[in-house]
Amino acid sequence: MRARLSGIGLTVLAAFVAAGLLGSPGEPEATKAGGKLRIGTYKSRVVAMAYAGCEIHERQLEKLRLEHQKAKEAKDGAKVKELEEKGKDQQNLRHMQVFGNAPIHDLLATIPEILQEEARKARVDIIVRQEDIAYREPSVELVDMTESLARRIQPKEERLKKIWEIEKHPPLPLEEFPIEED
Repeated sequence: MRARLSGIGLTVLAAFVAAGLLGSPGEPEATKAGGKLRIGTYKSRVVAMAYAGCEIHERQLEKLRLEHQKAKEAKDGAKVKELEEKGKDQQNLRHMQVFGNAPIHDLLATIPEILQEEARKARVDIIVRQEDIAYREPSVELVDMTESLARRIQPKEERLKKIWEIEKHPPLPLEEFPIEED
């Protein structure tokens, strides 16, 4: 689990450099145009819950199920065990993302086109988790993109109605999750 989460800092750093926030020679597009720097934000728990009910996620789970079934039919015990562990790890991660505050970079990596289109529509220079903003200059404009991202991921309608319920409950501390150490 630690290996998966350790790249988060580098991802955020790279995003800030790409947006021109950390010493990059170029300026963000909004700044070049004389406007405010616009940062799109999202509530990761809401987006993770929407993702857990979408077709992209269902296809990933089905692929894992099929691989597991093939391994069982081939009587490949090592592969069966590996895939069962992978499934358990993914489920634990999804729980930490929805009920805790774990980053969702792995989910966002599957929807780059959606992120790009939504960023263009909202005219933002960068998109980050609301939870990751420790400070901002007053001149920086924040644009909440939670709802537009959740809708674009296209969760099933019954899931879409429930995703806002997650905000009524504070995130669980990550220490409370059953993370298995290697």
